[in-house]
Amino acid sequence: MSGGNWPATSSARLSGKLSPLHGCFPLEYRTACRVMWKINLVRTAAWTPIGLLMSALAGLSYGSAAGIAAWLVLKGVLVYTASIPLLSAGQFSKSTNDTSNLRLATHPLVGFAMLIVLMFATAGIMTMDLPTGLAFPSLGMTLAISLGAWWLYERYYERGQVDLVREPK
Repeated sequence: MSGGNWPATSSARLSGKLSPLHGCFPLEYRTACRVMWKINLVRTAAWTPIGLLMSALAGLSYGSAAGIAAWLVLKGVLVYTASIPLLSAGQFSKSTNDTSNLRLATHPLVGFAMLIVLMFATAGIMTMDLPTGLAFPSLGMTLAISLGAWWLYERYYERGQVDLVREPK
């Protein structure tokens, strides 16, 4: 679900080199992200029934309750869905020079990015581990962290602090 072709950030051949596709069109960060989110939500919705069925069957075959196994997979799908904004910011970051252009002003951003990933991972693990009543507030915290990180990267990206990276053939 998170791999494969992400629209708007995949590479396209321009003047003999590969460049990010969003460099060819007057496409804003938010517009491209909305397209990515919709496509990944459709992919997730298409694969979720298969995952639920497989987890229920695995739960039965190991002598566990099928409902508990299916609920665990459903919580995992919800955590993945909450991570889509953070993943889309990462896809944009992959196609720019924001991590290779390390100047003094960028160093605090790297530490901040590591803190965001740590907070997101902690909230996601809490969502998976907590009982049902507490899993939903933790899921909301996971989504808030993901959307906040996406918004902060949008601010950085839209300020024109990054350049698109061209890849060799």
